[in-house]
Amino acid sequence: TNMQEQKFKNDFKHSISSFAKTLDKFVSSSESRIDVILYRVGFVSSLHQARQFINHGHVLANDTKVHLPSTKISRNSLIEFSKSSIFLKKMIFFNISNRLCHLSTVSHLEVNYKILNIIFLWDPDLKTTFFPINTKYNLISRFYK
Repeated sequence: TNMQEQKFKNDFKHSISSFAKTLDKFVSSSESRIDVILYRVGFVSSLHQARQFINHGHVLANDTKVHLPSTKISRNSLIEFSKSSIFLKKMIFFNISNRLCHLSTVSHLEVNYKILNIIFLWDPDLKTTFFPINTKYNLISRFYK
């Protein structure tokens, strides 16, 4: 998700100490970040743009402005945009139309593209999350233990 290595290490160490399987917990942790969620559903063209929207106060989680891109979203939370300008909405629809053919189905999110909101239904795991790269995920733990 293009995060800094130290943040990656900290998230991975937290995942190792959890009761769930390490990779499932790590995927759940990274996929519940608000910047990743906005990117996954296509509302933004990049994680950088997601961070800009969040830093400028355009993103709400349960009617509260989110100020940190790394904010973790909990189950049944509503993510939406503040009552913003026409320009921002046009940019979001432009992002959606440009990425429409590249978007994968995300089962843990309910997305309403008409009114631009997202409901975070449950914490995803490795099997239910699509990653467009092939790698041996079990090797990751060798480097970050």
